Amino acid sequence: MKNDLQKFTINPIVKTAIDPELKLAEDVFELCRRVRFIPETIVQIGAANAGDFEFMPFIERGSKAILLEPHPEFYKILKEKWGGINNISIFECGIYNKVGKFKFYEKWDATCLEECSKNANYLPDDQVFDENEVFFANCCLFSGFDNGEIDLLLVDTNGAEWYVLEELKSRPKIICLETHYIYRNYKTLFIEKIYAWMTLNNYIIYAKNESDTVFMRIK
Repeated sequence: MKNDLQKFTINPIVKTAIDPELKLAEDVFELCRRVRFIPETIVQIGAANAGDFEFMPFIERGSKAILLEPHPEFYKILKEKWGGINNISIFECGIYNKVGKFKFYEKWDATCLEECSKNANYLPDDQVFDENEVFFANCCLFSGFDNGEIDLLLVDTNGAEWYVLEELKSRPKIICLETHYIYRNYKTLFIEKIYAWMTLNNYIIYAKNESDTVFMRIK
C-alpha cells in the first residue's frame, strides 16, 4: 500500500503459482503480479501517498480506481496528478461510521480522526497530537462508494480501517490494511474485529510489513 517500496514478508504457509519459496515482495502491486491477479476495480482510502500511483499499469490496461483522501492539500495534489484520467475517480472525504464534518489530527504525513487519535500507542511517548495540528473534513459511509465489484482494497486511515470493513459489500480478492506500526508499539484498536471479519469471510493473512497487513480471500 505504501509507495516507498516497504518490504512485505509473505506468510510462509502461502504457496504462490510463481515461486512457492518467495519470502519478500516490494509492494502490493508486486504481490498482485506474483499471484497473477489483475484487479478490475481498485479502491484506495487515505490516498495521500498515491502521488506515485503504483497501480498505474493496471489503470493503463483499463482497470478503474477510486481514491479517497480527507486532507484538502493532499486531495488537491491527487487531483492535479490524476484528475485528468477517465478511469480514476478522486473524492475529498474520509470514511467513518457517521456522515458529516469531523475533526482530524495531522502529524508528519499521517492524518487520523479525532476518535482514533485516542489510541495511546499511536505516537511515541514524547509526541502528542495538539490543537495546532487540526483540520476538519467531510466523512461518509463507505457503502456509498461500494457497488459490490471492488476486487482490490487498500486502507490507510490510521485507526479507522474497521469503519470501511463494517460497510463493505464487495469481497475483494486482496485487502491491505494499516493494522500496526512496529516502531511505535501500535496496533489498531479494532484489530480483533478485523481478524474476526476476515475469518468469517474466508481471508488469510498473506503478507505483512512494518505497518500493513495484506489479507487474501481463499474462497
